[in-house]
Amino acid sequence: MVNNILIEVMGTIAEQERLTIKQRQAEGIAAAKAKGKRLGRPPMKKPENWVQVYGSWKRGEITARKAIEMLGMKTATFYKLVRTVENR
Repeated sequence: MVNNILIEVMGTIAEQERLTIKQRQAEGIAAAKAKGKRLGRPPMKKPENWVQVYGSWKRGEITARKAIEMLGMKTATFYKLVRTVENR
């Protein structure tokens, strides 16, 4: 019975601590946004030769693997940029 009470007390303390952490985190995010800071991952930038390489790939002159190599980016980044261009 003492163990059950102890477990309940520890659980309540942990829950309260987690709520406090979430509140402080939300306050910090709000303060950063108020200062005009941008949060999160920076946006992807297209390489300088994107238009030429993308056009060649789209026309079937080069393979996707070759385009990725020419652009010097990872496969996932290439296809993510392709999706953003084609969804516009």
